[in-house]
Amino acid sequence: YAIPIEQVKEIIRPIGLTGIPRGPAILLGIISLRGVIVPLFDLKQKLTGIQEKPEIYADGAVEEVSAETLRRNIILMSGGGLLGLEVDSVTDVIRIREKEIESAPPLLDSDGQDLIKGVFRFKNRMVILLNNHNMIGMIEREIHADMAA
Repeated sequence: YAIPIEQVKEIIRPIGLTGIPRGPAILLGIISLRGVIVPLFDLKQKLTGIQEKPEIYADGAVEEVSAETLRRNIILMSGGGLLGLEVDSVTDVIRIREKEIESAPPLLDSDGQDLIKGVFRFKNRMVILLNNHNMIGMIEREIHADMAA
C-alpha cells in the first residue's frame, strides 16, 4: 500500500500508546506527540480485516512496542486536526507521475473503490495507492457508528 504524502505530517516510530477502554474497534488508542493528543488507528485492520488490538491494562496503559520493530505511525493532517495510522512498515518514500497510476480494479465493492485512488508498479510489484481523504472520512464514519451503537 502507498499513501499520498500531501497530508502526511511525519512518520514516527511507535511511542507510548494509551488505550481507550470500550473504544471503536479501529481505534488503537491515543498518543501524545510533543504535547498534542493524536488518536491512532489500525490501518491494517481496515484494509485486511486482521485486527491486532493491543491488550489494555486496568489503568488504561498499553505495553510499549519495541523500537526494534519495523512498525511506524504515519501522522496525517485532517480537517479535525491530527490523526495517526499504525502500519507494519514504511519501506520507501517515492515520487510517481500521475500517468503511472492505473485505475482501481472494478472487482471491488463501493467501499473498496472509495479507499483506493489507483494502482502503480514499483520494484516489480503492484502497489495500491490509497485515497487519504476517503480513508479519513471512512475512519470518522466508523467511529461515529461505533459510538452510536
